[in-house]
Amino acid sequence: MKLKFMWGIIAVGLVMMVVSCAAPASQTLVGCEADLSGVFLVRRGADSAVIVPTFTISNPNPYMVAIDDLVYKLDGGLGFVVHEQIPYRYYIPAGETIMIQGLGVLDFTYAVADRLFDGDTLQQAVPKVLPAWKSLGTMPAGVTKDVWGMFPAKDVTFSYEVSVHTSAQGMEKRVTTTGTSEPIR
Repeated sequence: MKLKFMWGIIAVGLVMMVVSCAAPASQTLVGCEADLSGVFLVRRGADSAVIVPTFTISNPNPYMVAIDDLVYKLDGGLGFVVHEQIPYRYYIPAGETIMIQGLGVLDFTYAVADRLFDGDTLQQAVPKVLPAWKSLGTMPAGVTKDVWGMFPAKDVTFSYEVSVHTSAQGMEKRVTTTGTSEPIR
């Protein structure tokens, strides 16, 4: 009886060795891409506006992956730039999709200063920034109602670059996508 039991353990051990030493299935990691679903305006102020960029990330792999890092840059022109990193780890099951939201602050004074650094005078910079600011914020301090009323609101769209680091099963990949957003809502 002990001999049969011993042979049974040896047979199970041999089977496990053969299975574990077999070449792994040749799977490669497909890096996840982040698509910008939209940029949403959540606070309109005289000096700043708060936006929430929302990214949709799908896992095309037949196994769970981890998103270890997401870095994005949004550029609305005229000094309206947001550059952020979301360092948290997110797990995405095979074939599933998640949404990740960021946060950014756009500043009227910074946008005007950016124009000044490009060589504009204050009288040139403010009229360049005001049409876009009318769709983002409220009337800034130092701007009269007459000047505020002279400019129609201009839709703001963002060019974006988003980079996602994906890892799973000892493999890792970074994928960068670029594009242009819909007008801010």
